[in-house]
Amino acid sequence: MRRSSAVSCIGSPGRRAGAYPRVPTVSHMRFIPDIAAEVPITPDGTLSRVLHRDDRLRLVGFAFDAGQELTEHTAAVPVVIQALTGTLDVTAGGETVRLTPGGWVALAASESHTVVALQPSVLLLTMLHSQHNPLDPHAT
Repeated sequence: MRRSSAVSCIGSPGRRAGAYPRVPTVSHMRFIPDIAAEVPITPDGTLSRVLHRDDRLRLVGFAFDAGQELTEHTAAVPVVIQALTGTLDVTAGGETVRLTPGGWVALAASESHTVVALQPSVLLLTMLHSQHNPLDPHAT
């Protein structure tokens, strides 16, 4: 295996890619040591931040205070919603699932859904572009 120093690191000020153990790579890799730290929870608020974007996917971190919600909406591409901290209810197609850290739900493109934070929570939204979409049987 080839070791590479071509690591992009997003993280705390003063940290650099070399401050973390190197992992074998074949190409450039993105490294975020703590996603929840990138999107701090604010009192009575909701925060979103694009953490990564390329031709395959977009990663967006969301932070919610307890009781905050994203009202019914859709995404133009398939998405995966993963809870990192807290507890969130995700409702789609008349069904509600409760996400706790480590839990995730996949939604098809254009599927209406809502997200409600029952506790202060952070989630990771992964938006999949159609040409690389494992949820789309017609994707290449």
